[in-house]
Amino acid sequence: MPALGVAQFLTVIVALQWIFAFTIMALLFVISAAVAVPGIIGWQPKRGAIVSEDREREPLLGERAA
Repeated sequence: MPALGVAQFLTVIVALQWIFAFTIMALLFVISAAVAVPGIIGWQPKRGAIVSEDREREPLLGERAA
């Protein structure tokens, strides 16, 4: 009889693992879809600042280079 109880206990643990696995998988899928398509959640990503060409050509060091 104890073996039957242990077997049922292990079956319940495995069943809970499957439930948690599918729940976490679904949650990660929804989050990744929301990040992949920002329009779904109404969020627009920030764009980078526009840098002029002159600024790109400026030297990295100041007037006095050591």
